[in-house]
Amino acid sequence: KYTTFKKVPIFAFAVLDDTYFGNGVGWNEDNILLSLRGPHDLITRRRQMIINVDDVFLAARKVTDNVPGFLKNGMGLGKRPIDYKRDGGRPPAF
Repeated sequence: KYTTFKKVPIFAFAVLDDTYFGNGVGWNEDNILLSLRGPHDLITRRRQMIINVDDVFLAARKVTDNVPGFLKNGMGLGKRPIDYKRDGGRPPAF
């Protein structure tokens, strides 16, 4: 419905469909610097959506395989809710 973007110093976005959640930041809608994408798990009885990150993009190039290990662990790249449960943690959700 709305396709006109206001001028701001940085552009942030989120995308959601039936399977995937994605978000990112950039200078504007044509120049995205960093974006993340992965499947989401919607738990309606809790009104909660669990976010899984599978792909990382820098300037529209997929760099998932080049992300250093400490960053992969920090952002939970490739982890699923069962992995967090096994490790005694909770997955990112909102």
